[in-house]
Amino acid sequence: MSSLSTNPGKISCLKKLRYRAEWFGVWLLARLVPLLPRKGSLLLARVLGDIWFFLDTNARKVALANLRLVFGHTMPSQSLPPIARQSFRTLARTALDMMWARRLNGSNFAEWFFYEGLEAGEKIIKERGAIIVLYHFGAFEWVGLGMGYKGWQGAALTQEFKNPLLAPLYNTIRASSGQQVVTRRGALLHLLRKLGRRGLVGILVDLTLPPTQPSRIVSVFGYLTNVPSIHAILHKRTGAPLIPIEAIPEPDGRCRIVVHPALPVCRDMDEGEIVRLTWQFLQERIRAHPELWIWPYKHWRFVNPNNPASAPFYANRSSVFDKKLRLEGVADN
Repeated sequence: MSSLSTNPGKISCLKKLRYRAEWFGVWLLARLVPLLPRKGSLLLARVLGDIWFFLDTNARKVALANLRLVFGHTMPSQSLPPIARQSFRTLARTALDMMWARRLNGSNFAEWFFYEGLEAGEKIIKERGAIIVLYHFGAFEWVGLGMGYKGWQGAALTQEFKNPLLAPLYNTIRASSGQQVVTRRGALLHLLRKLGRRGLVGILVDLTLPPTQPSRIVSVFGYLTNVPSIHAILHKRTGAPLIPIEAIPEPDGRCRIVVHPALPVCRDMDEGEIVRLTWQFLQERIRAHPELWIWPYKHWRFVNPNNPASAPFYANRSSVFDKKLRLEGVADN
């Protein structure tokens, strides 16, 4: 019996076919979803979220493992599946909203967005620019759109798609309100220049990164993981304030964008302390609305060598992570 690795040409061909199929599916949604009335798109998102929850057993297993890790000692077990199911619905709505957003423009956006904390935030950014702290919470894809239509236009650092065919389609929508989409290659220099001109940059901070990338090991809900530190690096180099912004999906189809006060970063904090401070804020928001976070994502990918029994089923041991943990000297709590 031959191994798949002995036939890379076949794998490449299958991957190309899968990428083409994915692109066609997204392309079709991008054209059909904007034709739906708002209530229709919300209903479709709810149905697709439920289908995803019930049919994707691996994603459901990841979500429930994460929820047990975080809430297993404080919530009854029967309350966790409904949170996971709602998380799938939220993600499905976020995905469809990206397509429905093709109906948005500078004339009608006020029908679908309303804002909290905008005036205080505008005063800060006019004086110094800002680093916008973003996270996979609620209608996170609509943060850039809603803020762009209000004149908060800057550069948003995005994660590269595994399927490169999807990038042009998504990035065109993301840039439709005036935002600039930046990928990781050469991003640091570009973002530093933007902040040097008192501009705005947006960073998603709740990804799990390989230990070799700009990142720090922090305790997230009491368990160690490796998360981005580029927002801390940018702050240390420029002094730009860190302003968390989130988008809350409302039942009527609108989006409530909340501009939070700048994080209380002290001048003598190092990068690791800034990342930990960021996550203290994120944990409070996630605990308050767990159904809005991305629970099917593998947030704790690395086994903590000091507490291996705490790792979720999908975590793996990494010698690079172990070495970094020794160097940073981080504890679970």
